[in-house]
Amino acid sequence: MKIIYPDNAGLVDAGPAETVPEFGVSHLTSEHLSQPWKAAVGAATNITINLRSNGPASAIAVFGMQLDGLLIEVFSDALLTQPVGSKTFDGVEQELFGPSMIESCWFDFAVQNQAWFRLTVNTTGNKNPTIGRVSTGVAVALTNPKWGYSQGIQDYSTVNRARNGAKLGRAKLTARNPKLTLEIPIHQPGARQQFDGLIELYGQVKSVTPFACLAVEGRKDSSGASLDHRYALWASFAQGSFSASEGSYSIHTLDFTLEEHL
Repeated sequence: MKIIYPDNAGLVDAGPAETVPEFGVSHLTSEHLSQPWKAAVGAATNITINLRSNGPASAIAVFGMQLDGLLIEVFSDALLTQPVGSKTFDGVEQELFGPSMIESCWFDFAVQNQAWFRLTVNTTGNKNPTIGRVSTGVAVALTNPKWGYSQGIQDYSTVNRARNGAKLGRAKLTARNPKLTLEIPIHQPGARQQFDGLIELYGQVKSVTPFACLAVEGRKDSSGASLDHRYALWASFAQGSFSASEGSYSIHTLDFTLEEHL
């Protein structure tokens, strides 16, 4: 599990010329996924967004994606001549009930005192690409959650009944709400620092301030191969969900629910 906090994401320019005025590039650093950056693209097959970190960074996460594909390039200089790393993410995956948008991605790189980013959005098919939030900073590595954590879904749609029994519905956003249990062995190096660090983080952000989180189940099969299911979330702690217990003999335990910050 990894958490980016504090967030050091900053803007470099006004964004691509195709940006829709009411969905400007400044929305990439807004707290809300429902206040996104959006473009209206003509014949172009890709458009570019330039960002930077306003402090140290070792990871970049992108949330609220609705696009065909995304290339993330990281540089150590403002002129974008000293590459640190790059990665391409698909925007769509084939699910059981058809193609589905990939909503988020996460890219780790070597720690930089400051980093610059070039995001190239593939617009071959989707001419109205959208990104809800970009987060960058130093990713703090934590113990993976105990296997088997629940993946809740909060549906904000509304349904009313007409007098004839018909449903009058209005579809709204849904949020992912995974419930996590972290069991940190006391003998593990840095165990106390992780335990106290998460309590300190909760004290700072509580249920109000969102942060970037990469939750990894940490499962392995009988041969030791990873079965990880990764959830990259722009989330906050669900109100009243955080609890911490200090084990007497073997483990420290932290229980909390993350609530996707829409």
